Amino acid sequence: MALIAPPIFFFFIAEGFRYTHSPKKYALRLLIFTAITQIPFCLTANGTLFTEDIIFYLNIFFTLFLGVVSLIICNADAVTVIFGAQWMIFGIPIMLSFYYFKDRPTIRLICFSACVTLNLLISYLSFEPVLGLEYFVTDLFFLIFGYVIVTVFYNGERGKYPKFSKWFFYIFYPVHLIVIYIGQLCSGTF
Repeated sequence: MALIAPPIFFFFIAEGFRYTHSPKKYALRLLIFTAITQIPFCLTANGTLFTEDIIFYLNIFFTLFLGVVSLIICNADAVTVIFGAQWMIFGIPIMLSFYYFKDRPTIRLICFSACVTLNLLISYLSFEPVLGLEYFVTDLFFLIFGYVIVTVFYNGERGKYPKFSKWFFYIFYPVHLIVIYIGQLCSGTF
């Protein structure tokens, strides 16, 4: 179920960039939430704040931040630098395709499908080889489902409560990680 979220995050980063009045403030806000979220992300994933591979173990906000930075750089015709983060190198091309192919849904779907399939293949072959094909197919289904939800039902207009929506989605991710971590502690998972 959690795999519905990345395509939604990536789509709205592209849309947010399209409508923002200040790309720099947008990027800064994401960077701040990257730092805030890293603590609950590490606690949830590792049960500790410290890991040897912290630079290669970054939360989704880091990928979202890099996506906005990439959009800023691409709009300035420069070259991007991609770091290791959650969703590896695939989140950024997805956000770029959502932004640049807004009016070309077939190309956007092909880019999205290729990126999520490659991401899943690399993840499953590298980190989760014991999982079977049914997990791969299930994860791919939920990613495509998230993509369909956001691209079919989004009409391009701001909602009734844009400030609430904006801040809710920034705050929800780190808070839900803290709740998961507390649940793991209580259940004795860590």
